[in-house]
Amino acid sequence: MKLRVCLSLLFFSIFSSASFCSADPVTITINADQAEAPMRKTQLGVGMTTLVRHSGLSEYLPKLAKAGIGLLRYPGGGQSDLFHWKTNTFSSCSYFYAPPETAFDTWMNTIGKPSHAKIAVTVNYGANQDCTRRGNPKEAADWVYYANKVKKYGIKYWTVGNERYFPLPVKEGWTSPDPYDPAAYAKAVAEKFYPMMKAQDPTIKVGIDMALGNGDSASWDPVVLTNAKYDFVDLHYYPNYNNMSSDTADLTSNIDQFVNNIAAARTLLANSGHADAEIFLSEFDRDSGGSYNGHELVSIVDALFNAMIVAELIKADVPLAAAHVGVDNCTADPAPGVAAYGWQDFGSYGLFAAGDTGPYACPTYGAPEGTVFPKGRAFELLAKYVTAGEHTINVSSSVPAVRAYGATQGGGYAFLLVNTSKSASYQSQMVLNNGVAASYSAERFVYGKSQYDNSKNGVWSGAIHRSMGTVTTPFAVTLPPWSITVVQLKPVG
Repeated sequence: MKLRVCLSLLFFSIFSSASFCSADPVTITINADQAEAPMRKTQLGVGMTTLVRHSGLSEYLPKLAKAGIGLLRYPGGGQSDLFHWKTNTFSSCSYFYAPPETAFDTWMNTIGKPSHAKIAVTVNYGANQDCTRRGNPKEAADWVYYANKVKKYGIKYWTVGNERYFPLPVKEGWTSPDPYDPAAYAKAVAEKFYPMMKAQDPTIKVGIDMALGNGDSASWDPVVLTNAKYDFVDLHYYPNYNNMSSDTADLTSNIDQFVNNIAAARTLLANSGHADAEIFLSEFDRDSGGSYNGHELVSIVDALFNAMIVAELIKADVPLAAAHVGVDNCTADPAPGVAAYGWQDFGSYGLFAAGDTGPYACPTYGAPEGTVFPKGRAFELLAKYVTAGEHTINVSSSVPAVRAYGATQGGGYAFLLVNTSKSASYQSQMVLNNGVAASYSAERFVYGKSQYDNSKNGVWSGAIHRSMGTVTTPFAVTLPPWSITVVQLKPVG
């Protein structure tokens, strides 16, 4: 039985006179000489939907940079299968509107190129302009030619279609001319999309939709993975649907399920003769929503969920990832406070809030344009943990409630520590074995429930930074309830 004592910590906590319940100590064991997976800038990515004009505004560039974003997915999710890049329009059976700010060339010159991020494109497989048949592979091939041969954008990753594995006659508010058909999809990719796109630029990589973790994998994946031609697979991960998120599951079993999904995906790829195909996690969040986006998407739990998904995909050597989404509007949550923790009466997938006025504008709900939501705060901390060219190292935690990750960083180390307990603060002992130095200059950054709870009063607080001075192993780090902590160590001497 754990003994918990409520303490007022004046020195060990980053919060002055902060009161909370202290749990038994946790030991974080770091084996610095055990190198694991490489880190890449493309592991910190977001989708930039063409449905939101703010996705094309330059004012968001500094925010994307602070969040460490190294990959941008265009033109978004479901609307990709209706989008016609040459005319910046959607198919006639759609109710979508394409704002001029997110037209392809405009967006590339305002966001894509200035961000210095890699760009990943999803081409239209779903519908031609009048919605009488599938998307035209020539349209996709022309896009490759224009982007890379005419404009010299150098876009490497191109996915054919978005979530084509859902067996639904109606998708994203439109009637599909092409019902669910894995054999037809595999044939179209193998015989048309893949060769025609590659003919325009042989250096690109063409990807396909993989259902595992988000759709009917049993009937889709064996057919598509075996018969299509592709260089990578495009995965999504939403463990919940229709705003039914469980805080407990999203911080425990749903993270474990994601790890299992990546392992299962690699097994399926190997069995289909494509063991070398890359994995692109091009959409993820805790809940895929329903008729509205729930308040759980702008909660502290969502921040923790996203931080752990990114940490786990890096550990599993997934080279490409894009959270859903970078900039988003807000929608009313008719049942705030139900099931999932949170103070808001609205939801949004964005790292950052879109502006304007009207029923979907975030300022309508008390979140000014550009507000950094908790998921955005998680990415700001991930940016302090992930450094391209470095690699993860072996780290373990003695307490399941604390998930610990570590990596090399600039001759020293960085650690990402996630306390998944809502009420308990943990005093962690960091034991660093086989490190490069005897002592280190240490910095700590924390974003947690305490900061998020300020949003109850309309204050969207950021992470707290404190210098820890010079430390030797072992050293202590306090982990507040429901928090993400990044510790950076630089060798002294």
